[in-house]
Amino acid sequence: MLEELRVFWTVNDENTFIAHILMVQYALIDCNNFYVSCERLFAPKLCGKPVVVLSNNDGCVISRSNEAKKLGVPMTAPEFKWRAFFKQHNVQVLSSNYELYGDMSNRVYRALQSFSPTIEKYSIDESFLLLPRHIKGKTLKEELHQHIGIPVSVGVGSTKTLAKAANYLAKNRKGYSGVCYMPTGAVQDEILYTMPVKKLWGIGRKWARKLSDHGIKNVRDLKYTSDSWAKKHLNVVGLRIIHELQGTPCLNLEEVVQKRKHSICTQSFGRTVVDLAEMKEAVSTFASTASERIRRQNLTASLLHIFISTNRHSKGPKINLSYDTAFSEPTSSGTVITKSALKCLELIFQKGYKYSKAGVILSGLENNHASQIDLFSHRDKKKDEALMAAFDQINTHYGRGSVKIGSEGIQKPWVMKREFKSPNYTTRFNALKEVH
Repeated sequence: MLEELRVFWTVNDENTFIAHILMVQYALIDCNNFYVSCERLFAPKLCGKPVVVLSNNDGCVISRSNEAKKLGVPMTAPEFKWRAFFKQHNVQVLSSNYELYGDMSNRVYRALQSFSPTIEKYSIDESFLLLPRHIKGKTLKEELHQHIGIPVSVGVGSTKTLAKAANYLAKNRKGYSGVCYMPTGAVQDEILYTMPVKKLWGIGRKWARKLSDHGIKNVRDLKYTSDSWAKKHLNVVGLRIIHELQGTPCLNLEEVVQKRKHSICTQSFGRTVVDLAEMKEAVSTFASTASERIRRQNLTASLLHIFISTNRHSKGPKINLSYDTAFSEPTSSGTVITKSALKCLELIFQKGYKYSKAGVILSGLENNHASQIDLFSHRDKKKDEALMAAFDQINTHYGRGSVKIGSEGIQKPWVMKREFKSPNYTTRFNALKEVH
């Protein structure tokens, strides 16, 4: 943590630096009902109405507005089972628009960087940052809403775990108005006593049951659990959570690039695929997307894994096939990765099955400048990098998919079902909103 805090101030001696430690705190910024909020930003007519966003292939509910929550719509509610209910209560149903959500997430992240140089993007709608005490959580919340338009909740504490707990209170308890500073001492204990241990960050169902069996049902009880008991019944992660609750930072902020171990692109099809040519289009698309993601972070991959599978819940024969291969040298080239993926597909594809899903996983990721080259390779790496740079530049300027690898196809009849998808307002020129 000391190294992180040095980002904020240049100091002459360690004593001055230690004094400055008291001037920062951890903050967790969580976008409220993020997918729904993104949709409402460009379709104000949805404000005040019950709205749900569906998962891939319009399967189940993955985001709900507060109005939908009040109607009793649960997370993961299957759309086909709730269709009549949605119609009866005039619930607005939308398909996932991941391109829009990803772009809005990046906008929020860039805006947060103006408040703190030390930041960790924890998920698409959550970020941790070290926040100087002169910046108020309410100010941060209002600035993000004014400049980005996304409502957020802010939790602030002396550790990441306490900041996460404060954020839970800011979102779920009345009186906080979306911002909660976790107090210290007896007041903190009173608050943590009202928070079920199962709601604490890092405590899953298995641990929650174990803690409950030992009489630990609220967060305050966990806070005062002895180290010896934690080591015996939990593990080092559980011990760190307890120390964090006691105010000792054990979980440092991490850069997303350092944490990324894989680049995964998988998708269920909108309809079953039985033809090798169609499957090649899908695998090519996934390989190209996965390679684009690692190029964006200046990474290369040394291993490729592809898989194809049937629906395990459907009638008829079932199969799950996969193949792994290593590149002769780490690469981020879309053409090289796609070519290898297609070779792997040809080795495993079997006729006579109705495939419902496929995926491409790139692993062995490392920094592009640290990659080990192949002495006997005839591939022109600089030419590949220049080609991919032009490829990405065109797609960035004119919109994703403006130029693509030929094997990806054009019609893509296998693409996942998104009957209620909104336009890509921020990434496609033809979808820009007109203001009169």
